[in-house]
Amino acid sequence: MDVQVDDRPTCQVVQPNGQLDMETATRLQAALDGLIEAGRTRIVVDLGRLTFCDSIGLSTLVVAGRTCEAAGGFLRLARPNAFLLNLLTVVGVRDALHVYDSVEAACK
Repeated sequence: MDVQVDDRPTCQVVQPNGQLDMETATRLQAALDGLIEAGRTRIVVDLGRLTFCDSIGLSTLVVAGRTCEAAGGFLRLARPNAFLLNLLTVVGVRDALHVYDSVEAACK
């Protein structure tokens, strides 16, 4: 999995590509931690190219979301596929992290 970061005027867009699991979650965590440490706490994670996510991946998103909120920002999720949307709903993460249909809507 690789992670791309796009600097936008209203937020940072982080796009993981591939599978987010216990072997790759550290890459996403490093990207999120780097943004948060730099004071960039308005983050949208674009899930459009994510093909799989396990509990470690979900935990990475939830922890980063809490950290962003504590700093006055947010972590929002955009463009989840049907599998990911169902997973977020079933495990209750959808209530903890806001989910949007598009990156543009999430950045507002």
